[in-house]
Amino acid sequence: MSSKEKYKFNNNESLKIKGIAIILMVLLHAIYHAPKGVVVTYAFLPKNIVLNVAGIGKICVSMFAFVSGYGLWKSYGKKKTSSNKWTVGQLFKLLSKFWFVWIVTAIACEIISGRSSHVYFQDGMINGIKNIIIEMLGLAKLFHTPSFTSVYWYIGAAAFFVLCIPFLWYMKQNLAVAALITILLPRILAVGDNGFLGSMNPGSFLFVFILGVMASEYELIEKWTGIFCFKGGKIIKFLLEIILLLVCYKIYYIFPVKSYWEVHYGIIPLIIIVFCVEFINQIPGINVILSFLGKHSMNIYLVHSLLKNIYLKEPLYSLHNWFLIVIALLAVSIVISYLIEGLKKLFQFDKFVDYMLKKINSL
Repeated sequence: MSSKEKYKFNNNESLKIKGIAIILMVLLHAIYHAPKGVVVTYAFLPKNIVLNVAGIGKICVSMFAFVSGYGLWKSYGKKKTSSNKWTVGQLFKLLSKFWFVWIVTAIACEIISGRSSHVYFQDGMINGIKNIIIEMLGLAKLFHTPSFTSVYWYIGAAAFFVLCIPFLWYMKQNLAVAALITILLPRILAVGDNGFLGSMNPGSFLFVFILGVMASEYELIEKWTGIFCFKGGKIIKFLLEIILLLVCYKIYYIFPVKSYWEVHYGIIPLIIIVFCVEFINQIPGINVILSFLGKHSMNIYLVHSLLKNIYLKEPLYSLHNWFLIVIALLAVSIVISYLIEGLKKLFQFDKFVDYMLKKINSL
């Protein structure tokens, strides 16, 4: 992108952010939350640096939420149908992708180890069916029912974000107020821990979701990339943002998340996204890799935890080196993602989704 081109945060750019989020997620889960008893070595970089960067990986959820807010807001603004039909259509698109991966995973894991029966049907057939229905709606975390893997909680969060869009549209002139409410209301109601609802609760990421909405509505990313365009301006901007990132790094570990969750899960991820958009996502070669990871991000997200914790735990951590573990987990997850996408083509899944969306819009 030349300095004279006007930057647009389009779908391809959002894929790159998802790609970065996936890398951070794998670092967090595979290294920072490595299973007890495994030995991880830290060649290439000091151990404390690797672990601290991996620990910040929790912002991967914030990055997904931001991109969701940005994209859903654009989609809602372009809709050619009613609000209800748009909402139902978006929920179906989201959940149907999850259902396909869940069905493939559940069948494969049942054949390999009987895990599906063990997770869902411990308390009988009726409860098992109930558990599956709740799981497929992404609500297992909310109802405290058995879940195939803990990462499925975000499906419920993503569905919640879809439901928020029509309400936020009515507050279109007061989006900043809506963002402020998400910070203040939990504290006023004294819910959670100083308003912190937990690291696997949609409410903790509603603020950054609305930041994504605001970035979409006011073209904030485009405006930010358009400043400092004078000669030498980009260098100054780069240095200023590097300093800001170092400050964020310190803040993340000095200020507790339970007291400053809106900073941890909102402000800091936004600053990182803005930096990546301008100075990481445009690097030749790196941009291709990030887009590639972004395209497979949902499948990687849904399968990596099972690989890391159960099916590939021993061979994965026999590598010992943190970098090799991350690369291996990403590589196997990508292979499985390709298999999933191949099955989608075989069963004409995308055509089915398009057909159902047309039916929803014609009602």
